[in-house]
Amino acid sequence: MKTTVFYALLFIFFCVSSGFAGTFIDDFSDPAATKATWEVIHREWVVKDGYYWAPGKAGLTQDPITLLPFEVEDGMVIEAQCGDKGDGNWQNFAVVYAYEDKDLVWAAGAGVGNDQWRMFQFTPISSKGGAWGTDIVPGVPVKTPLDTEKWYNIRVEIKGKEITLFGSSKPESKDLNEKNFYKMDKKPKGRIGLGAAGASPMFNEIAVTGKNIRAVKPANKMAVTWGKIKQDR
Repeated sequence: MKTTVFYALLFIFFCVSSGFAGTFIDDFSDPAATKATWEVIHREWVVKDGYYWAPGKAGLTQDPITLLPFEVEDGMVIEAQCGDKGDGNWQNFAVVYAYEDKDLVWAAGAGVGNDQWRMFQFTPISSKGGAWGTDIVPGVPVKTPLDTEKWYNIRVEIKGKEITLFGSSKPESKDLNEKNFYKMDKKPKGRIGLGAAGASPMFNEIAVTGKNIRAVKPANKMAVTWGKIKQDR
C-alpha cells in the first residue's frame, strides 16, 4: 500500500514539475454542452449539424466572437477546423488567442476572400469605431485558393510573445505547412475563443492544449491532428 501511494505521489510530482498539459476538445456534437461552455460576446452563434456557426447577413455591424472559460498561457496550442459560409460582409475565420477587452482582440486565421493567412487585431463593434480586422503583420498568401463552405485546419502556437499560425489551404489536410508569424510587444493575455472580422465563420472542431487545461473529451473528426498535438508536447 505504501509503495502504491509513493508511486502515485511521484507521478503527481512528475506531472506538475514537467508542466503536464491537458486537452479540451469540443466537436460541437452536443449543442447543450457547447452552449453551457461557451460565452457568446458578439452576434448570434448557432450549433447546427455538428458545427458552430455565426450566421451572416447584409449590413453587419459587429464581429462575431465567442469565448471559452480559459485564459491564454505560455506554451498553449489551439487547433481548429474552420470555414466560412460566405454570406457575411467578408469571408474569413479566426481563432481568438487573446481577448483582452471589448476594444482589443487578437486573433489568427485566414482571409477566405483574399486568400491569405492573417494575424488580426480588431475591435468587434464597428458602429462604435471598431475595425473589421486590421492586419498586424502582412498576410501570407495561401498556396491554394480558399473556398467558402469548405473545412480548413489551423493551429496556433503561443510561445512567450511569439504567436505562430500554421495552416493548410487544402481542405481537411493534416499537413499544416503554411504559416504566418507575429511577435507581440508583450505576452498575450485574456481569454481564448473563436471569431472573425465581419464574416460568417463556421467551426467543425476545436482543441486547446495547455498546462492549466484539464477537461478532456475524445476527438472524432480530427483524431490524427489531435494525436499530433499530444505527441509533440
